[in-house]
Amino acid sequence: QQGQQQQQGQGQGQEQQKGQGQGQQLVFKLHATFKLTAAAADPELQLEVPAPLLGLLPAVSLPPWGPHMCLMEYTPRLVDLLQGAVDSLCAVLAAKHQLFESLSSALGPPLEYNPRDSSALYSLCCEGAPLLLLVDASSPRFPEDKPTLTLTNVRLLGVGPDGGRTYKDYPWSPRWSPGEMAARMHNWLKDEAVAFLKLRA
Repeated sequence: QQGQQQQQGQGQGQEQQKGQGQGQQLVFKLHATFKLTAAAADPELQLEVPAPLLGLLPAVSLPPWGPHMCLMEYTPRLVDLLQGAVDSLCAVLAAKHQLFESLSSALGPPLEYNPRDSSALYSLCCEGAPLLLLVDASSPRFPEDKPTLTLTNVRLLGVGPDGGRTYKDYPWSPRWSPGEMAARMHNWLKDEAVAFLKLRA
């Protein structure tokens, strides 16, 4: 008789990673389905990512299942892979947080800040004109991908499409520290804000 045997383990099919910062426990569940057939077949594997990491953790490619392998052999490989992915994610999130802290020191507290989406809205003033600056660092490839900056002239809100401009061509290097990224962004904004207003005068 053919059937399916699913193991979701306590220890075998369920892997746990401890989160950083507040000791939160993040539980990854590995669902392994074994088909009882005449010929040996690899199990169907599905990884369940904990809800707090959905949309944050890049897609994880499961390690290949080797010949004559069992879950006791497979899970340590998966644990190492997940630990590396979580550690990399934590490093990226920490760098983004430091960037926004440095920007807030230079520009003042943000009007809005979304740490999960890695975006913040700042209020600026250039030559007496109120401006809004949206900093979007949501790319999972940060710092290789620089944040997207959007300047908006508050006085032209709702008037037409010329009230704002989005930038991706400002000075940036992924090798800089978050503090230097913010400082160079701030220096660039001083000149660009003036040019932005002149084009929309």
